[in-house]
Amino acid sequence: MVLEVFYVPCPDAGAAGNLVAHLLAKKLIACGNVVTAKSLYTWEGAMVSENEYVAVMKSIPALAVIIESEVKAVHPYSVPAVIHWQANCNKEYFEWLVEQLKEQNAN
Repeated sequence: MVLEVFYVPCPDAGAAGNLVAHLLAKKLIACGNVVTAKSLYTWEGAMVSENEYVAVMKSIPALAVIIESEVKAVHPYSVPAVIHWQANCNKEYFEWLVEQLKEQNAN
């Protein structure tokens, strides 16, 4: 069974939680986790080291384009990282996931 996993860093726990809640309310994801992370990257020519909060979310591949667009629309960063990939999961989890997205799949 193949699902879509999204990995989206956010500036704080509130932004990550709001993103997950927003996508849950729209029935675009079945669930999400907010994970703390120490991020290092270059921005505007300078090395940056800061705490971020990563929204890890699970959905189905058919909704990936819609989810990416929705994340870009509500994310506080001017250049959000919307990283996603397909992964295998057990049948029972996949069946639960599809059930959670039932309204969206009907549209």
